[in-house]
Amino acid sequence: MSLLPQGRIGPGWYPDPEATDVLRWWDGYRWTDDFAPRAVDPADSRNGYATASLVFGIVSIGFNVLFLPSVLAVAFGFAGLSKARRMGQGRGLAIAGIVLGAVGVMFMIALIVIVVTVRAVGISR
Repeated sequence: MSLLPQGRIGPGWYPDPEATDVLRWWDGYRWTDDFAPRAVDPADSRNGYATASLVFGIVSIGFNVLFLPSVLAVAFGFAGLSKARRMGQGRGLAIAGIVLGAVGVMFMIALIVIVVTVRAVGISR
């Protein structure tokens, strides 16, 4: 069962050759029966795209200059959904960001229609 060269690699915790989710103690010559859970990097357990999508979605409701926050909310939202499928976290944040980005676009279009309509009515009088 030895996948490490005997005597060449010092004792320590290494990925178990038979199970990917645990570490196993290598005594320098052979695998022992000692196991440990594999540490998870906290940065890998977060979905930053989904979080960014939500933040840009919120910003797009109040401050949507050139539709940029809305576009970013939707783009990061779809990237966040893709990452959520792989890691199983952040789906709700990504969907909320996409929805808020879309609402931001609708608010801006409604505002533009109102401004154009008011100006057209004001000019025709």
